[in-house]
Amino acid sequence: MGTYAGNRPLWLHATGIGEAWLDNAARIVDDAIPGQWDGLPSRELLRATVEVDVPAPDDQLIAPHAEPERLAKMHVNPTDRARVADLGGADSYATRPYDYAHSDRDQIASVIQRLRFVQDATITTL
Repeated sequence: MGTYAGNRPLWLHATGIGEAWLDNAARIVDDAIPGQWDGLPSRELLRATVEVDVPAPDDQLIAPHAEPERLAKMHVNPTDRARVADLGGADSYATRPYDYAHSDRDQIASVIQRLRFVQDATITTL
């Protein structure tokens, strides 16, 4: 794996989602720096980018081990604006891009509108 310095960007490349997950987990075990989450110890890979060539939802490494209910939740997660009961009624992941700061500003529609006037673009999903 080599050494990872937490202040440098880390780029992980994989063919599929399962391979990316396993590579990322190995990197966390071998090279991550100590951190905290809610006051508990954790290990962190700062500034990590994961590139997946074939992000298929039926990834052959994940499918045999996945819980169907959890997969179903993750499938709708990016677009479901309903509050998340499991998180005490917190906003879903879709709230910010589709209803920024609860202002009815749909950032996705705004980007699509702007892209109509350009030849190429790079968009991050941070």
